[in-house]
Amino acid sequence: MVFAALSFALPAFIFWAMAREAKIDEEWTPPTIVYVEQWPASRTAAEVRAQQAKDFPAELAAKKARDDAAEAKRQAYRRVADEFGIDVDKRRQ
Repeated sequence: MVFAALSFALPAFIFWAMAREAKIDEEWTPPTIVYVEQWPASRTAAEVRAQQAKDFPAELAAKKARDDAAEAKRQAYRRVADEFGIDVDKRRQ
């Protein structure tokens, strides 16, 4: 009888834990549409640098947004690990 109870309880616990982890809400963001621009082959290096300087702040903002989202996801997984008593820092050593 004990083994029957364990054989039911263990998969039920695993299923519950997976369902709980799946409920970590991430903010949905619409996909980014990237339009490819056609540039003449005759453009100068100064024009290329000027366009890169113009695009650089947007690239930095996008990278920061990705890094912030990744950190938020890491923190969510860390909270789940803390709930289950998993020491994440000790496992990395």
